[in-house]
Amino acid sequence: MDPVPRWTGPAWSPFLGSQAEAILACDFFTAELLEGTQACVLAVIEYATRPVRILGITLHPTGEWTARRARNLIMDLGEQAHRVKAHLRRILCQYETRHNQHRPHRSVDAAAPLKPLPQPVDRERYHVRRHARISGMINEYGLVA
Repeated sequence: MDPVPRWTGPAWSPFLGSQAEAILACDFFTAELLEGTQACVLAVIEYATRPVRILGITLHPTGEWTARRARNLIMDLGEQAHRVKAHLRRILCQYETRHNQHRPHRSVDAAAPLKPLPQPVDRERYHVRRHARISGMINEYGLVA
């Protein structure tokens, strides 16, 4: 069997571009106030169109404070919120399917959890074809006659 071919899928930048509509990047940063204290700022940028949203400023960020700001963002996004929520679900469903039905690496007896063990094949009669999944982040390989 030939070695695995070099990675030919999309690089990080094209991958982000193909997923951009559903990506929100968030970050905390600090701002020093006039009296010398530091305030924490929670900001989000929509990757596709690049608008920045300042979600909140606090002297004492907590998990509850951050979660409340995230819920407010989802409400502010309104009809557009489904892009972010549906995107994660779609990616996770693709991962789940691949893991349970295909995953040949590091599995028990080289079988996927929900598939029977494969029958041995004469590798001289077949060629391997690669199928890119999740914009090339995961690849599946299958035999072609």
